[in-house]
Amino acid sequence: MSVSFVRDKPLDQLNSQNLYFANFMNKTLLLALIIFLKIQPTKAQDFKEDHDHHFLVLFADKGLRYVGMDSLPNHFTKEALERRERFDIPLDSFDLPVTKAYLSNISVEGVDVRYPTRWLNGAVVTVKDPEIARKLKVKFFVRKVVYIGSTKEKEKKNKSSELKSDKELKAYSPAGFTEIDYGATEMQIKMLKVDRWHKFGQLGTGVRIAVFDAGFYKYDRLPALKHLSEESRILGTYDIVKFDGTVAEDDAHGMHVLGCIAGFEPGTYVGTAPASDYYLFRTEDSHSETLLEELNWIRAAEMADSL
Repeated sequence: MSVSFVRDKPLDQLNSQNLYFANFMNKTLLLALIIFLKIQPTKAQDFKEDHDHHFLVLFADKGLRYVGMDSLPNHFTKEALERRERFDIPLDSFDLPVTKAYLSNISVEGVDVRYPTRWLNGAVVTVKDPEIARKLKVKFFVRKVVYIGSTKEKEKKNKSSELKSDKELKAYSPAGFTEIDYGATEMQIKMLKVDRWHKFGQLGTGVRIAVFDAGFYKYDRLPALKHLSEESRILGTYDIVKFDGTVAEDDAHGMHVLGCIAGFEPGTYVGTAPASDYYLFRTEDSHSETLLEELNWIRAAEMADSL
């Protein structure tokens, strides 16, 4: 696979004195310019004391100096690189991670960096006082600070949890399934003509599917989905709303969606691709409706793309 070169040295190799001096000079210049700018205030009612306020901080670049992309493929699984090559999507500067120096620099007191986004070249942050987020605008490497909504303060988040690692893939043998009793899903399966593929034993073997939703309530207890755990077909789960690896205790919508795809209980309920392997991401908070959920979706898409 061909990889282009965009940069030759990461910003985090710069010493702290250089970073501090550059930040000080640019801050001074920008503070002078702010006098002549009309700053659009956010509505006061948006800023409630018992709420977490979320902002998207966009950076001007991926670092002050150019860095090579030689090591970029190391951030992707073999399957992800094969998919990129198959669909002619080369790795480029959008795939470069957000520089650690920028993330470290905005991690000041009162700013909780939820996660970075390499495609948008920025980070989603949460604050109690919106003014703290606004002040990030004066940093020389910050291009824009965008308000993306507020949510009621939740229980303390655990950001130490990571996506569960891949499990060994197991072969799925649909021998004898020339005819399947679909049960409740017969109409939708035949409407989509998926039954024709199933008759040839094509039940999704070797395909990885990432599902983004508001939760997968008790999916691991459903008879029609028990084969997913028995055959190690759940490769990873991640809750981007609460920053943990469990998704089975929240909203049920994702469970229904997963059932339509992965269900396999002949005579009762059979989905379209029961032999595929799955990553489950919770990106939606069913208790709110904010732009933060769109950023959660992008975060999941970036993670899934690398898997």
